Amino acid sequence: MLDDFPQNDTAEAFDAVVRGLAFPKDRKPQARGDVTLPPDTTVVSVDNHWSIHTDLFFDRFPQRLKERAPRLWIPEDGNNIWLVDGKSGMTNGVLRSKATYEPVPGCYDIEARLRDMDAEGIDKEIVFPNGVPEFYGYPDLEVREWIFRIYNEHIAEMQSLAPGRFYGVGQVMFWD
Repeated sequence: MLDDFPQNDTAEAFDAVVRGLAFPKDRKPQARGDVTLPPDTTVVSVDNHWSIHTDLFFDRFPQRLKERAPRLWIPEDGNNIWLVDGKSGMTNGVLRSKATYEPVPGCYDIEARLRDMDAEGIDKEIVFPNGVPEFYGYPDLEVREWIFRIYNEHIAEMQSLAPGRFYGVGQVMFWD
């Protein structure tokens, strides 16, 4: 694909290359087709991402911190937007002003993800977080710790629903 990219870096040149490609939010699982793999081959996806599609942090934050918890707003287009202090994004500029993540069910619903994996011939996968790492720069360390703790519990719950197939990567609280 890079060989086809024109030598100038204008938006028009980029658009000419990517025209016709679906945005991640419009992705649909695709069957493996007629690819034949050797017997006993295990297909592992090593770069899936998991989005939060509920108000997980507010729901699970300790009562004394609820007013400081990031909130999730999902407008009609289905893209997730983090609200911090009632505004889109963080006031210190750490989080993008409009952090959106794919509304594809297989990126936040474990049953849908397992169906997608089956359709694509994926036996196992390693799953990284979408959106949550943006909070690494959040200045309130107590809130940041709860965000990562809650996310880690959530991804462990998802992993327990698909043992041996879904391996969630937790967030390390390196400042602790």
